[in-house]
Amino acid sequence: MYVITRSIAVSLVFSVLVAIEPDDVVAGQPYVVEAGDSLSSIAYEFYRDQHQWRLIRDANREKVSADGAIVQVGTILDIPDVGGTEPLVNQSEVFRKDPATGRIQVDLVTGNDFKPYADETLPEGGMITEIVVTAFRDLGYEPVVDFLNWPSGYDLTKRGKFAANWAWAPTAEREADFFYSDSLAEDLTFAYWHVDRPQRFEQIDDISGYRVCRAVDYYTEFMDHLIKSGEIEFTQPKDINECWRGLADGSFDFVIQAEFASAAQHAELGLTNEIVRSDAVVSTQSYHAIFPRSISESGKLRDDFNRAIQKMEEEGVLNEIVERHLKAFFANFTAPS
Repeated sequence: MYVITRSIAVSLVFSVLVAIEPDDVVAGQPYVVEAGDSLSSIAYEFYRDQHQWRLIRDANREKVSADGAIVQVGTILDIPDVGGTEPLVNQSEVFRKDPATGRIQVDLVTGNDFKPYADETLPEGGMITEIVVTAFRDLGYEPVVDFLNWPSGYDLTKRGKFAANWAWAPTAEREADFFYSDSLAEDLTFAYWHVDRPQRFEQIDDISGYRVCRAVDYYTEFMDHLIKSGEIEFTQPKDINECWRGLADGSFDFVIQAEFASAAQHAELGLTNEIVRSDAVVSTQSYHAIFPRSISESGKLRDDFNRAIQKMEEEGVLNEIVERHLKAFFANFTAPS
């Protein structure tokens, strides 16, 4: 099995602010910035290549900050026509017939650096990627999978530029814009501390009075009462590795993080033997595929997808994929005790 991919991994994401999109977007015409836009995501919409963000920045020097990081609300950008680039696909074009095979191709997207679930460097693009691709193929589609930075992929899916995206935890805000699939994987979240500074942890209130780190964009509902009351000194860096480095150098007492991601991060930072994991589980998190409500077919597609997942489970295919990926994942390092 393989995944068709355009391999659009990107490291630069420029924050941009708000407004309205023309009905038919093609290079050479103005574009009004929308909520959640970045120069790289706009470049993907017009050129199918996020790396072309510099073209847009250079054509709009007077409209963006010096480094291209900020565009004000409602800014009208001039989009250069470089010739030979594809226009932005319409919603209906996320499904199209492949003239070579006669199969219906479907555009899908996920992100990188979420091992073992999604990462284009992993076999089959990761565990959940293989599950999703297998389900769509069982439904008769030929998946075309892009790997984008997470904010851009999420925003483009919300607008209907992709039929599905994964792996996302459910929130009320997201459910307003997406249909959620059944759970595709579950991950346990634990408390972690440094081996040289032993801690006691049996329940979440045991972190009261301590310095706690959890990266931004990770859900915090299970400890919001401690954050709001000021009972913990809480830090949310953009990079989770700042939490682990802080735990190692004594800046933090606890890091709260999911098990699989933690194991990979400890190995990459050389901290596997320095970090201790609690026996008690902080929370259980499920991850899902999301289908944009902006595409009229999404509700039915989600239901068909769920039936395909159920069939995979009944036939043992789902369990085989999960076991194979987790075995390969943990073979790369020693899991924390």
